[in-house]
Amino acid sequence: AIPGLTIPIWFVPNVTTEEMRTRVLSHVGVVGVFLLAAFLVAYSISARLQRLVSEPILHLVDVEKKVSETQDYSLRAKKHGTDELGVLIDGFNEMLREIQERDIALLAARDDLERRVGERTRELQQEIVERRKAEQALWESEQLYAQIALNASDVLYVLNTESGEVDWF
Repeated sequence: AIPGLTIPIWFVPNVTTEEMRTRVLSHVGVVGVFLLAAFLVAYSISARLQRLVSEPILHLVDVEKKVSETQDYSLRAKKHGTDELGVLIDGFNEMLREIQERDIALLAARDDLERRVGERTRELQQEIVERRKAEQALWESEQLYAQIALNASDVLYVLNTESGEVDWF
């Protein structure tokens, strides 16, 4: 035993077992009500916190699905805060912006290439027309020269100045 230390012993004199049972059940009921209330409060707090986390993620998933289905990179996810989810949404929106800019650049490059191909095709078609005209003119000139040479063979001659001879064709 420790000197100066008294341990109180509680006992209730003249309490029957039935009264004790009623008190215990009463206390259990009170504790049960407090536990139920604590559970309901904890559940409502956790449901609210889950919504705070789940709603932005579900919104982000919804925007991702719409972008995938429509290929519309101008869509953006709505930012709900500055926490980690807000940073995630900012990153997602930045990624969409970069993809959109690349798409615009690709479309512009494709349009420019189509324009240049069209111009070059017209130039080549014009060169083909001009070449055909030149080939036709050359052929006509060759035909004319051949006719002249064939019909004027007795008129053509070459005078050799050293020997004084005339060669007839």
